[in-house]
Amino acid sequence: MDIPAIIDTAHMTVSDVASGVVLALHGAQAIPAAFRDKPAPVDVRRAAYARFQDAACRSYAVALYLPEFARMNQRAALALLPGADRMMEVHSEANRVLAEILAATAQIRLVGGTGPAEAMRPVLRGLTGMYGSLPVGTWKWQREAKRPAFEAAEKAFAEALPKFTEASRIDLAYKRRPREHWWQLARPKAPKKADT
Repeated sequence: MDIPAIIDTAHMTVSDVASGVVLALHGAQAIPAAFRDKPAPVDVRRAAYARFQDAACRSYAVALYLPEFARMNQRAALALLPGADRMMEVHSEANRVLAEILAATAQIRLVGGTGPAEAMRPVLRGLTGMYGSLPVGTWKWQREAKRPAFEAAEKAFAEALPKFTEASRIDLAYKRRPREHWWQLARPKAPKKADT
């Protein structure tokens, strides 16, 4: 068992996932909304939005678990305990989550409406910030120095995901749209705009 290789694999897992989330963010920005055609049918969009939310939540869970796992793996490596099997499981899980978030992002870019596609970007930015500032390091001061940036990115992700859900509901017409014309009596009245 090669102890430095196990520690390098833990670092490789974190950097691979971070670069993949960055790739998904830049891919989401690649296609302007003006070039999109009419959105796909409702059931196809619903499946795409659900897939993205599932992938984002699983990616969030992996981001929360990776720092603790890296610390446990470092302790196991220092104590010469076998940990290579578990490291490979975590590495493959991180790769699966990365592949899923990339696929879900591409699917929303293909079939989603402009509202959820725009609301998807802050979710990906939050994940990118989390993976970019994972509190990992050999010493406690190294981990604590990265923690504020990680918590800020975690907060940004937590604020962006409900906005994505709301944009998806509006796109799927789960929320009643306000009146735009006088003959739309069945719709609720539009809220009055505040004077600015």
